[in-house]
Amino acid sequence: MGYEKLMTENRKPFGEIPFPCSACDAECCKFYTITLTAFDLFRLIEFCKRTDFLACKPVEEVRSKRDHPFFLTKKGKPGEYFLCLKRDEKEICFFYGGGHICLVHPARPLVCRIYPLTQKADSSITYKKKHRCPADWKMDAKTIGDAEEMIAQQDRELMGYGKFCREWNAKYSKSGSFAEFVDFMYRKGKDAVVMDEQKRILKTEKFHKLD
Repeated sequence: MGYEKLMTENRKPFGEIPFPCSACDAECCKFYTITLTAFDLFRLIEFCKRTDFLACKPVEEVRSKRDHPFFLTKKGKPGEYFLCLKRDEKEICFFYGGGHICLVHPARPLVCRIYPLTQKADSSITYKKKHRCPADWKMDAKTIGDAEEMIAQQDRELMGYGKFCREWNAKYSKSGSFAEFVDFMYRKGKDAVVMDEQKRILKTEKFHKLD
C-alpha cells in the first residue's frame, strides 16, 4: 500500500486523533523515538501491509529503560540495536499525517496508546502535565481502567519480546540481516497473537458453558 493511499484511506473515520490528544500539535509524534516489540510490529504490518516504516537504531541513540535490544552484524561489525518506528527527515514519526492525523491510529504501538499515563510503584495510574503533552487528561474510572489494562498487556508483551530477542541473539545475530530479523519477529508476533486469541476464545466458551 502506497503512502498516499494509506493517507487517503486512514484519514476518516479512524485516522483522526481524538481528544485530548487533538488538543495539541502532536508534540509526542514529533519528539519521541517510538520503540516497538514483535507484537507491535505484527499489528502494524497486518494493518498497513508494508514494512518500510521499520528502523533499527543503535542503543546509544535511544533513551529506553525497558526495551530489549537485539544484535546485528553490519558490514562485519556487530552492534546492539532497538527496533523503532522510522522518522522522516524532520525527525517526525513516519505515520504522522499532519494536523491531528495518525495514519495507523487503530494499530498504533502500545507505548503510543499508553502515553502520557504511567503506573507508579504503588500501581496507581498517574499523569504529569508537561510540555510534550500539554493536554488536560480527565482521570476518570474508564481512563484509569483502560490504562491499567494496556500497561498489563505491555508488561506481557515486553516479556515475550525479550524472549524472542534472546532467541534471535543466540541463533542469528552473527549472520542475520535486519530484513531477516523483521521476518523472524513478524512470525513470532503472529504466533503469539494467534495463541492469545485461542486462549481468549477457550476462556469465553468455558465461561458460557458454566452459565
